[in-house]
Amino acid sequence: MHDLHDEGATREQIEHALVTLPYHPAMIRAVKALKSANSPKTTFLCLSASNHVYIRTILAHNGLGDLFADIVTNKAEWHGDRLDLRRHIGPDDPPHNCTVGCSPNLCKGSELTSFLARCGETYDRIMYVGDGSNDFCPSIRLSENDVVLCRRDRALQRRIRAAPELVKATVKYWEGAWEIEEYFNSLIKS
Repeated sequence: MHDLHDEGATREQIEHALVTLPYHPAMIRAVKALKSANSPKTTFLCLSASNHVYIRTILAHNGLGDLFADIVTNKAEWHGDRLDLRRHIGPDDPPHNCTVGCSPNLCKGSELTSFLARCGETYDRIMYVGDGSNDFCPSIRLSENDVVLCRRDRALQRRIRAAPELVKATVKYWEGAWEIEEYFNSLIKS
């Protein structure tokens, strides 16, 4: 981000670029519908290797900002037109000790476990939507009652195929946001 700042990019230009990123309308409809139906009761958690500014800007622009109970990601803060980023787990912090292969700055599996312990809720089912290699760790922490919504032809699918015995949850593959929308709508109707 310092390079962008050094090249003269302004906060407004960066935020404009973020809100012009394509976010499929079916995904927006799916998340809003599932949350508003509240049957089943739904809690959304965002685990991301991105950063707070990017995620909050994109969610707010798409009317999803208030739907998430928590967003666990890298820290980000504006200082004038410069966006300063800090790792979720900094280089001087104790490591997360994950042996699954999570990136040094964030173990999504331990963050999911921590969130569940913190919120004190008991869930009938956890649905985890992911596509990256870092999504494998939370996927193998889920139970038989849970669902991994795994994007086809991405790193998560390759990791699941390499070690299917580690995944207890049902795995449903998807390519487009409309498939997530169909699946979420089926939950509302059941």
